[in-house]
Amino acid sequence: MRLGLLTNSLSHVGWDLEEIAEWSSHNGIKHLEVGPAVPLDPWLFERVQNKYDVKVCCLIYCRNFLSDDPEEANLHRQNLQERIRFAGQLGKDSLVVTSTGRPQAVDLTTGLVRGIGPVVSFLEEMLELAEQHDVRLAIENCPVMGNIAVSPHMYELIFEQIQNPRLGWAYDPSHLLFQFCDVYEPISTFGDRIYHFHAKDTFIDEQLLAQIGTVADQSWWHYCLPGKGQIEWDRVLSRLQSIGYDGVITIEHEDPHWSDTPERVTKGILMAKEHLEKSLNYGG
Repeated sequence: MRLGLLTNSLSHVGWDLEEIAEWSSHNGIKHLEVGPAVPLDPWLFERVQNKYDVKVCCLIYCRNFLSDDPEEANLHRQNLQERIRFAGQLGKDSLVVTSTGRPQAVDLTTGLVRGIGPVVSFLEEMLELAEQHDVRLAIENCPVMGNIAVSPHMYELIFEQIQNPRLGWAYDPSHLLFQFCDVYEPISTFGDRIYHFHAKDTFIDEQLLAQIGTVADQSWWHYCLPGKGQIEWDRVLSRLQSIGYDGVITIEHEDPHWSDTPERVTKGILMAKEHLEKSLNYGG
């Protein structure tokens, strides 16, 4: 397993791809998951990979492709299609991380299962393009950004209807934790469909949760660096090793306590890297 970095946290503090690649290479992070803020410039991608000791492992674009606003849905579809085509230029069997889209009539009150039909149709359309460009798609399990693939149950339903091996799971344990899903067992259950992994933790304030419950607001939890929340990382990484996962473990830094400035963001990334490396050694 290899450690990588999702570029979003550094893009948010103003860094461009070259700055991110230089810093990552200098700090021993050799794989980049490139987010939407980075322009899809073939010359730039080739240059930073030749100049620095980094490789672009995948692209990510998660939006609501099934929005009821046709203009919004079309814009996001075009951006995803552009990334699928671009990923095809990065090398054989490249990867794009994305979401499923979600019709606006489908929400927590109706149950997300109602969105299966439109989602399957959309994903099959994208998989046709992915096939043409020798690209795999991995659905990230974030409950926002237009998505119904939020839990193991929803992945079961989607994979039952789409058995195309080009479609897999970009596994993010942080989203499972605050939904009170099992964080560990699905790694074994879905082992052959886990194509990518986001290293992000979640902190749950159980005293606050006991006071306000899960629906009044969401202040009882927040994302955090690996090791700062309730996820047992040696256990997670041991599970990944047991299924023979040989992909990238991407640090997805969304910890509000280590944000706002390049200095704090980079410090947070290095803290996450240190914790994951210790957990890898312990779990192995």
